Amino acid sequence: NIFQTNNQEIKLITEKDVEKENDEKERQKLISSYENNEIKNVLVKSFNFEPNINGYEGLLKERTKEIKKGIEYLKTLSEVKVVSRKGDKFTKEILNEICEVIEVSGNDIVNKDKFIKKAFPDNNNVKVYDLFDMQLLGQALLENELNRVITVYGNAVEVTGLISYSKDLTYKEMFDLLKGNKDKLVKVVNGGVFTGKIIYDFNSTIDINTKSLLFLTEEDCNYKKEESCISCAKCLRICPENLNPIKIVNSFRLKEEKEVYELGLNNCIECGLCSYICPSKIEILQKIRVAKSTLNRGK
Repeated sequence: NIFQTNNQEIKLITEKDVEKENDEKERQKLISSYENNEIKNVLVKSFNFEPNINGYEGLLKERTKEIKKGIEYLKTLSEVKVVSRKGDKFTKEILNEICEVIEVSGNDIVNKDKFIKKAFPDNNNVKVYDLFDMQLLGQALLENELNRVITVYGNAVEVTGLISYSKDLTYKEMFDLLKGNKDKLVKVVNGGVFTGKIIYDFNSTIDINTKSLLFLTEEDCNYKKEESCISCAKCLRICPENLNPIKIVNSFRLKEEKEVYELGLNNCIECGLCSYICPSKIEILQKIRVAKSTLNRGK
């Protein structure tokens, strides 16, 4: 791998050298993204309210060293606390030795503003990460290969649960590795069952921040035609922000922009509970997202 030109020795970079160099650049880029935040307070979340993003305990067991390394590093940059579900003794036992663990329950689990306030009551300058982020940061700091970890569910693939992979993959490549059945697949979702986003480009690369993937069959989706609102008020009762989600949607449809904002459009935290509970199968969250995108554009 060496040749000479003008009496100067030049070393050719092998494919392996390029890969190693790219890995190092990716590690440094990841570490720098935390250093450049200039955030005073950091909260590390050890749970997700969505049922399919539930691999936190398994991740903490498998990647304890990396997670602790990531948290310890953040402590050199900011004040750091961990927030866990009330009664989660395992997380508290593992992480309480390196930083304070705050327990939350009820609606506080869904509402990010509420558990932030509980951890840092006097400061709004708070950045929220979770254990998936910390294990990746820990790997970078330990100069390990960056293994992404995600949870995978759905009856269109044979392999499900907590999955680790070591390079950039497309959704199709991941689907094939998980022994997917193309004849059964009807929908791919990046994220949770309530708030996840449908993937339309099967050949696009899985984002580094992905926590979960759903490869769904028709049976998984339980497809039903969207029906008219029956004014059951279930979306009102379940909303952690005490909004009237369906009224926001209807006001946007009627182009009543002022009323949409007065109803609290921008207070919606996009938890997806309204869509989940709706007996008429109205995609309330997706419609609210469209309203936000349309009305907030350029503001």
